[in-house]
Amino acid sequence: MLFINAHADRWVTINGVHVLIGGNDGHTVIKGPANLLGKSYEYATGGKPFSTEHYYPENSYTKKDDYKEASENLSEHYKKKDEASKEWREQSEKAEKQSVPKPKEEWDFDDEVNSLLGDKPRKYTKGGKEAKEKADKALNRMVAEEKLISEFKDVVDFIESQNARIQRNNFSPKELVSTDKKDFEGFNIKTTGTSFGDEQLAKFPNNIVSMTPKEYLERSAYEIFNSTIEKATRGVVQDSSIGKYADMMKEGTKFDLPYLNYKDKGQEGRHRAIAADMLGIAEIPVLIIGREVRKK
Repeated sequence: MLFINAHADRWVTINGVHVLIGGNDGHTVIKGPANLLGKSYEYATGGKPFSTEHYYPENSYTKKDDYKEASENLSEHYKKKDEASKEWREQSEKAEKQSVPKPKEEWDFDDEVNSLLGDKPRKYTKGGKEAKEKADKALNRMVAEEKLISEFKDVVDFIESQNARIQRNNFSPKELVSTDKKDFEGFNIKTTGTSFGDEQLAKFPNNIVSMTPKEYLERSAYEIFNSTIEKATRGVVQDSSIGKYADMMKEGTKFDLPYLNYKDKGQEGRHRAIAADMLGIAEIPVLIIGREVRKK
């Protein structure tokens, strides 16, 4: 299964293990799972690769050909743009080193215009002219790739927006009911770790509810971001802090209380929710802001 995001990174399965592949100055590098998942995913999965696929709907659009094709094209053109950008920088530096400022009395109309735009005219040696021509061609390729990126990104965004609407319509969350539970594995319910969240916690101490990590991620995707569960979790699981969080939770660290802010459409806690899910923690506490919570 291939997972691709809008930043030229993609998930691939190699010998049954999910790894994150990313572009780095035109070179392919493996970014995971060793530096991504830490040790704790082995505790929760018995050594099997952890993936956010189990959050996805059975008929996820990421499995469909139109999305995969657009995403693959988007990834490829980001790579080509990066390659052109690298060449442009290198050739521009070479041209700069093999040139001198052009005397103003030799300026033509184009030089006058370029000067007004902040590009001071220069005189180039033969090698400098060749480098300048290569730099200009690389710049043109960058512009062309940017246009293609925009086109394929529009396709990806359209598919995601259509599926976001479908997923939101199919989402039937349970009623938000306050919890009287005082101790949660991996979490401290006395602070959100933010001044805003703690102000809300002080005002509405009974607005803490219990939910599964999956429900937290679904509510974040559909009710806070108006997005898809795929998009809402894909970028988060690529963050290397998740493995560290899971390791710390396993060792007994209590993390700050997550919250869902319905008033301002914000949240804090997706990394913690996924880390908890990696460890098989069934319930996490969540402070609800800007939405009614029924008292238990």
